[in-house]
Amino acid sequence: MNKLKIDDFNKKNLQIIIIDKSFGAILKFIGFIDSPNSYSYLKPYFQEIHTSMIEQGLKKIIIDLNQLNYINSTGLASFSFWINELSNVEKNKQYYIKFLMNKKISWHKNLSTLASMLPELVEIIEEKRDD
Repeated sequence: MNKLKIDDFNKKNLQIIIIDKSFGAILKFIGFIDSPNSYSYLKPYFQEIHTSMIEQGLKKIIIDLNQLNYINSTGLASFSFWINELSNVEKNKQYYIKFLMNKKISWHKNLSTLASMLPELVEIIEEKRDD
């Protein structure tokens, strides 16, 4: 079991693998978030991760989206929910969220909106990959 004490996510076209790191965790997204009801299953999963980050006292989580081929608006709304939850946490319990993006993936341009919601804790990092 990983530090977050949460199972990896596997549903339809989406897999989320949790990788332990000394600072916290990496969430590796693989596949697609294209279901019109993705908010209904991502929101509780992200809430569980958020709660565990606080309870475990972890300070950083990296969201690796380089193998996520598509995300719809309800998927993006799920990330917005998570960031909003983080903004309501006491300062001494907050943690950093870093999104790994690739400019070659067209929808990654939408990630800047997420960072603007909480710029002191949310960062978009470009990761180069060979395609």
